[in-house]
Amino acid sequence: MKKLELIFILLLLMALGSCGILCFFSSNTLYSEKEGRKLSTKPKTNILSNHSMEDLENYYEDHFLFRDTLLEQGVQIKRKLGINIQNGVYIGKDEYLLEEPKEIGNSNLLIDNLNNFYKKYNDKNMSLLLLPSHVTINPSKAPSNISIFDESHQMKTIYHQLTFNTIDVIDILREGLNDYPIYYRLDSNLTSYGAYYVYREYMKLNDMEEIPITEFNIEEVSNNFSGDLVKKAYTFSYKKDTVVKFVPKNNVSLEVLYEDRKETTLYNEKATENNMYEYFLGSNEPIIEITNSSIDNQKEILILKDESANVVIPFFTNHFYKVHIIDTDYYEKSISGYLDTHKEIKDIIFIYKMNGLDRKIKNLSF
Repeated sequence: MKKLELIFILLLLMALGSCGILCFFSSNTLYSEKEGRKLSTKPKTNILSNHSMEDLENYYEDHFLFRDTLLEQGVQIKRKLGINIQNGVYIGKDEYLLEEPKEIGNSNLLIDNLNNFYKKYNDKNMSLLLLPSHVTINPSKAPSNISIFDESHQMKTIYHQLTFNTIDVIDILREGLNDYPIYYRLDSNLTSYGAYYVYREYMKLNDMEEIPITEFNIEEVSNNFSGDLVKKAYTFSYKKDTVVKFVPKNNVSLEVLYEDRKETTLYNEKATENNMYEYFLGSNEPIIEITNSSIDNQKEILILKDESANVVIPFFTNHFYKVHIIDTDYYEKSISGYLDTHKEIKDIIFIYKMNGLDRKIKNLSF
């Protein structure tokens, strides 16, 4: 018996060694579309150095044969053991992936920063609209053996301490679940349907008339969207999501001004299936200015946001002559300076995902 065990171990080591050799001499893939990240490159320096050995380990980890299949099988084994979270993602029911909500640290600093900003611009119609995590809206899809942070409670606590307008979209998003896919199954962001419900709530609380959903043509953009959570949860074989856009039936004439170019559309037709969320307003754009010359008013709004707001913004362009958009993750100039040179802006709204809010707002250059 011991001889058979020894033979098995030797065969296993030979197999692993062969895989390692094949891996080293195989073509060097530089980017993983499934994970959305760059992969380690093959080391070329002296392999006897500690630094080179670390590079070699990272290379084998990224390029091992059948890597994607093994990663996904590892997640399935964990699930059978009752472990339903991977890299901050809940592996939910019915092939749903849900981002784990995290408590905001030092919320008092966040609140003080926002209130101080409003003191300076209290003549503006200012609002904060927080986008809750999918699991907060649809906990029925979460694994049954986990404890979920009460994100809605902290959101209400923040709202209660602010001195300007707040927009709570939790109830209306839950209402929308009865009729439409409000969030993607594999991505942490709202779908266009969810964005429409958020837009409706903004219009309601600002006494503005919304455009009925029947006045939009709802067009499919992709039925093969693999969201950001797949890359963290290694669930590459899950059924992909469908992406749609809402196009007003009335013709509109838009000028979309980026830092480096001018467009006449809100949509990035070059977006890939694995990064389809970039379809809405492109990727990592610090500042955008959208003018709708079809509108007969001169109203201008400033939207301060992170990437999660991109899908909501097209709805605002139907009501404001000019929409100024600043992505505070990438804009390095002063927000106050921008407002001081654009005094025609009378409305300001912050649109942020609840997860990571403290990091985003406290670093704002007001």
